[in-house]
Amino acid sequence: MAKSEERLLARTLRKQGLSVIVIAKKLHVSKSTASLWTKDISLSFEQLEQLRRRTIKGAEKGRLLGAERQRQDRLQRIIDGNVYGRNNIRLLTEKEFFVSGIALYWAEGNKK
Repeated sequence: MAKSEERLLARTLRKQGLSVIVIAKKLHVSKSTASLWTKDISLSFEQLEQLRRRTIKGAEKGRLLGAERQRQDRLQRIIDGNVYGRNNIRLLTEKEFFVSGIALYWAEGNKK
């Protein structure tokens, strides 16, 4: 009985074309509850198209945010590697430094 007002509000929001996830967040209920309350409501073609566009836009935004996060992580790893290298290069003797240079030159190989 206590949830009957929320259920009526959920149905009204769904008739307006809101997604089940948005309804669940607004009413502070689970997605499955919001879906159960609104499963018999049919949306118009325009409402379905609007939900589809919003989904595509959200997915694109997520891809862009993920790509930016990966870029920032990569740049931070490069910075951390440079700091680590600068701190540890001092620990090499002159002979070890020379042998390391020779090994890098030899590993370079022929690019033809």
